[in-house]
Amino acid sequence: MLGKSLLSVLTAICFLASINLHSEFTLDNWRNYSSLLDLHTAAIDHKGRIWAGSSGGVFMLDPTDGSYREFSNIDSLLSLQVSVIRSHPKAKLVFIGTEDGVIDILSKDFEFIHINDIKKSRFPTPRINDIVFRDSIAFVGGGFGLTIFHIYDKVFLQTPTKLGTFQPNTEVNNILIHNDKIWVATSSGIAYANINSQLINPEVWRNYNVFNGLPEEYTTNLCAIGDDIYFSTNRYICKIDGDTIQIIKSFPDYDKVKSLFNMTNDLVYTNLFQVADINDKIYYHVKDTALINTSISGIESGLPLIVLLKDKGLVYQKDNRFYSFIPNTPASNLFMDIAFNQFDNRLWVTTEDKFAGKGILIFENNRWTIYNSQNYSELVTNYYHRVTIGKQQQVILSGWGTGFVLADASTEPITFKRFDNENSPLLGITDNPSYIVTGEAAYDPKTDLYWILNWGKYSPGPILVSMNSNGEFTSHFNKFSPTNRTYMYLAIDNFGTKWLGSNENGGIYYLNEGSLGNPSDDIEGVLNQSNGLPSNMITSMAVDGNGWIWFGTPNGIGRILNPSAILRGANPIVQTIKSLGQKLVNDVMVDALNNIWVATNEGVFVLDPEETFPIGSYNTTNSPIIADDIISLATDFKTGKIYFGSRSGMSVATSFSILPEKEYLLDCYPQPFYPEFDEFLTIEGLARDSHIKILTTNGEHIKTINTSSRKAIWDGRDDFGNLVSSGIYLIIANSRTSDAGAVTKFSVIRK
Repeated sequence: MLGKSLLSVLTAICFLASINLHSEFTLDNWRNYSSLLDLHTAAIDHKGRIWAGSSGGVFMLDPTDGSYREFSNIDSLLSLQVSVIRSHPKAKLVFIGTEDGVIDILSKDFEFIHINDIKKSRFPTPRINDIVFRDSIAFVGGGFGLTIFHIYDKVFLQTPTKLGTFQPNTEVNNILIHNDKIWVATSSGIAYANINSQLINPEVWRNYNVFNGLPEEYTTNLCAIGDDIYFSTNRYICKIDGDTIQIIKSFPDYDKVKSLFNMTNDLVYTNLFQVADINDKIYYHVKDTALINTSISGIESGLPLIVLLKDKGLVYQKDNRFYSFIPNTPASNLFMDIAFNQFDNRLWVTTEDKFAGKGILIFENNRWTIYNSQNYSELVTNYYHRVTIGKQQQVILSGWGTGFVLADASTEPITFKRFDNENSPLLGITDNPSYIVTGEAAYDPKTDLYWILNWGKYSPGPILVSMNSNGEFTSHFNKFSPTNRTYMYLAIDNFGTKWLGSNENGGIYYLNEGSLGNPSDDIEGVLNQSNGLPSNMITSMAVDGNGWIWFGTPNGIGRILNPSAILRGANPIVQTIKSLGQKLVNDVMVDALNNIWVATNEGVFVLDPEETFPIGSYNTTNSPIIADDIISLATDFKTGKIYFGSRSGMSVATSFSILPEKEYLLDCYPQPFYPEFDEFLTIEGLARDSHIKILTTNGEHIKTINTSSRKAIWDGRDDFGNLVSSGIYLIIANSRTSDAGAVTKFSVIRK
């Protein structure tokens, strides 16, 4: 035991030291992208601007001039999971509450103050549901109950733990202050008290629950009309009349009351389909298949009605007209799989996971476009879970139940052709042969063939099909276990061997087909834990620049060092990478410089393929990355951009992993370079494996830099760490793998 403990400690020390030694591996220019279409909270500030929030952050819209601004967790919000937004017009503050108990306070100058006391208290349900103001006091309700906050001193004054006879920390959904009384709608009913009493004393509170007339225990909204108090549950609108409860309106099981508010002394409700008063005078009714999340009134701001729609932005009323606003953001926060096409600079995204897909997303020129079955009938459904870049502008979209789609972006609009069991040999499961699940695909440019996995759990049929440019197919079956079709991940090595990863304990199946259509010369086999795999369940696969096969598992990452061994009947060498331990690996990617990027539930790690120790690590504690649980990765070889997909949105950052130039196109900036003020001098246009010398014009050596990237940086210091003097300097770059070389000069100015 002592030996194992010592080994674990030494491994951890080496792990941390490795990251520290390679701290020059940095990412910058971070951007986060998340969906702002499914809005469920909004407020109007002192300037009449609309603030709207979703599970992807916040945006501000000024209806007077159409100006728009997004706020994410980079230099603004502490959390993206926004649950409530409220405005304090007199204080010129906007309060943003989140699912995890954070309150972000935004001043009129767009300065953020983060209040995370509720989050730190570790309540089982820290979600903030409502914030109501009375002068300098904010009453905050949520999954933890009720608490009272001073908006200027930024301190919590008291937390009434028990509201009358309700259980301690009963969830508070909505708060109303009216006629010196505070009313709260909770998960156990309605509670109220005199606002000037000692609210921390449970005995000052009075309660309404199912025992004295509530039709449902869970109450959601409150509203005052004159001296009358109204509240809602999911299916009822009620009026409090002394000690009794009157049901004013009821709704069918499929509907739900979303909000109540006072509009010029009319009680107005919102349900899934309309905004109307209690007498069913309709203010707004949904169109097409849209549903309403909630609505608010802002009559005093000239915006009588703002309606927040499910997945379709918002509409607001102004000058007796309704205006629609749909922000250009991703349609979903789920980036199940992502792939960047180097040919046309498009990022493709699939959004399906357990039948919750929103279709296909394309990100191009900083704009999002959605392709779904509602707009493109060829797609049939929105359940596509894998995306593979193919020949030039072709893309394979692997579907769950509908086969696969070949998308061709060379046409305008993009064309989609679907393949299933009617026009291909793809086969579903035994109980439903038409229910076609396709796993990952791959394109082999040497043979001009597409290879597509045909997942079928445990049922007869092909495990893999190939398709040529004429749409002709060849099927390949599991030679060793004909009904085992549990292969979801695919990679093709430099010798044309297909490596199939199972997501259900089938290990890795390999196939080199020899002559296509002639099974007699096929080379096939299976690798599992007996061959050194850390697990028989595979989660991702990739081929690096050395020709090695990298694969992720729930128990860590491994690689196959000599995949060509199977061509001569030998067993390949399988190596488990110990430096990452037994982390669950969600995706593996190889960048332009052959670094290995590993996505886990604990962030992303970058491995040097030779040393196998991390040279970089990115998570929510040391970077602006959108989440720790990254599930998909992609890169642009030409710009060095790295794309991180998660269930909360996508992050993008710029690295120095850029494909080198074939010849030198040497340039450097900024010119002149001010070392005290400019962070770095950037050297661009480098060929592969550059050896860079920075010299004075007299030939005095200043600094040596080695890089494999197209780009390098210099901090203005010599080899001894001293800032250089003002003057003219030379950059001499030579490739260590070719005869290419280049020289340029730049100036340094010291203040």
